[in-house]
Amino acid sequence: MAKYDISIRDYSRIIRKRRTIVIAAIVLCTVSSYLFALFASPEPRYQATSAVKVERVTDLTTLLYGRVSWTLWNNVTTQAVIITSFPIMEGTAKKMGLIPEKVSSAQVRNTEKYQRIVTSLKSQVETEREGETNIINITATAKTPKEAALIANTVAEVYHQANVDERNQKVRETREFIEKQLEVVQGRLEKAEKNLRTFEETTNLVAIDAQTAVILNRLSSLETEFAQAQQKRGVVQRLLKSVQEIRQGGHFGAKAFYIEDPPPELAKLIAKLRDLSLRRKVLLNDYTNEHPNVEETNAELRDVLSEMDNELNSMMATLNEQLRDLEVRLAATRAETKSIPESSLTLARLRREVDVNENLLTQLKSKYQDVMIQESGLIEEVKIIKPALQPRQPVNMPNTLMNTATGAVIGLVIGLVLALIVETMDTSLGTIEDVEEILGVPVLGVIPSVEEFSTRDKGQNGSELKGRPLVTHFAPRSPVSEAYRSLRTNLQFIWKEREAKAFLVTSSSLQEGKTYNVVNLSLSLAQAGEKVLLIDADLRRPVAHTIFGLKRQPGLTDYIVGISDLKDPGDTEYELEKGMLPEFRRSNGSWKGVTNTIIDMMLGEFEFDEILKTPGLDNLHIISAGQSLLNPAE
Repeated sequence: MAKYDISIRDYSRIIRKRRTIVIAAIVLCTVSSYLFALFASPEPRYQATSAVKVERVTDLTTLLYGRVSWTLWNNVTTQAVIITSFPIMEGTAKKMGLIPEKVSSAQVRNTEKYQRIVTSLKSQVETEREGETNIINITATAKTPKEAALIANTVAEVYHQANVDERNQKVRETREFIEKQLEVVQGRLEKAEKNLRTFEETTNLVAIDAQTAVILNRLSSLETEFAQAQQKRGVVQRLLKSVQEIRQGGHFGAKAFYIEDPPPELAKLIAKLRDLSLRRKVLLNDYTNEHPNVEETNAELRDVLSEMDNELNSMMATLNEQLRDLEVRLAATRAETKSIPESSLTLARLRREVDVNENLLTQLKSKYQDVMIQESGLIEEVKIIKPALQPRQPVNMPNTLMNTATGAVIGLVIGLVLALIVETMDTSLGTIEDVEEILGVPVLGVIPSVEEFSTRDKGQNGSELKGRPLVTHFAPRSPVSEAYRSLRTNLQFIWKEREAKAFLVTSSSLQEGKTYNVVNLSLSLAQAGEKVLLIDADLRRPVAHTIFGLKRQPGLTDYIVGISDLKDPGDTEYELEKGMLPEFRRSNGSWKGVTNTIIDMMLGEFEFDEILKTPGLDNLHIISAGQSLLNPAE
């Protein structure tokens, strides 16, 4: 292929020339993309999202007594992890009926079937904190819209209930403790009342003087205060012992720490310890103790326990100082009671014991009512703010139109690339420049490729005639005729320069158009006034005589054989052996005897009107191929 600069017009020509490749690539890629999008589409998956809000609690007890819930909600991301933890997923599976309600958590963890159910459910749920807010979105993915909405709502409800249960665990523990204390104090009060009644009946002593009453009341008050301080010190000692055991053993279990009316700082530390213990418990459901998140939580637990140890030691020191002061005051008051009669002291002691138990019972009942109110109010630090709705469309719905369009664009690109590659590898002669560069000869003309023109529909005998390529005769104003006239002009310049009169028109193989070109070129020369002799030298498949409606014999072969072999023009035996025609015999072997003129055309299939279509046909002389030979080359 010739090397020359390619312009945009050349690219356009290449695309038009190789448009079959481009169209085939576009169609193939488009159909393939459509079929792939149609048959390789994934199973539809639906997503539904519910949302929960995590906030600090404000319950009835807080409003009545001014207490503050020191629950740690600084890290909402931790709650997002808790939502997808094993206990929450287990509760969700039970509520959805995937696992029987009666199955315990231990059985679920030890049964492979139940573990697969919980694990599969966990893989369908994702949580995400919404921006910097305390709102957590719970997204569930399932095969059907109904199942997706059910999972998202069930997870939110189970998490809400689990949070309520966890946050109200302290209230339940307090209520159970007060109930046990009520039974003990009620029994002690009944016993004290019975002892007082027995003493009064035995001694007939029902009253004491005013001075004795003042001393005894002061003693009773000091003893009560001393007993409360001792009780409080015992609670602090118990808490301190538990904290020290946890710090020494490293067992960060979910242990309850209850103390009545704790200082704000200690209450905050107890709440923080409870939250960290819960977080650690959730993390251990999915990770081991060596996991970085678990180790981080353990470090925070150690810090909280250290702060609690310091706070409890400070409280112990304060209580010990208070008890020492009460002991001094009690010793002085008891010294004053030595002058009081024994019976009066006994009566005062029995009455004081009854009063102490009554007061203690009243306080316990009051606190029991507070706890009942708090328990009925339920501490809710999680609220469901958006239930999940059934989605209308799957999240993985394939975009068939987009895939098909993308395939068409890819096909266009591939087609253009293939067209350029094929054009680059094409070594055929495609342009005039290629012919002139490779052959080293000028191109005299370019003849368009068109359908053959028919001379007429029917001949003189009424038979159907084939199409005859006499374009310059029957369509002299057509672009093809103009191309032949251009070729004729170029030939006229050549024979004037080189004094050439004979021109050979040939081809490398069959049916390449040599007859088509030679007859129209001859007609064009004849129309220009030139004397033209058209010789059909195609001895194998001659067709020039049929185009002009002439006979094949006599022709070129008859003339050649007649000149070389005919010794005596009157040799009749030779003439009969060779099958010479009468016309040839009359010409005595002259070339004029095998030459056809306009008269022969008129005597043939051409009609007179057709001959008069264009002038110059009388300047054309034709020598047909003649009789066929077995070996034309010899």
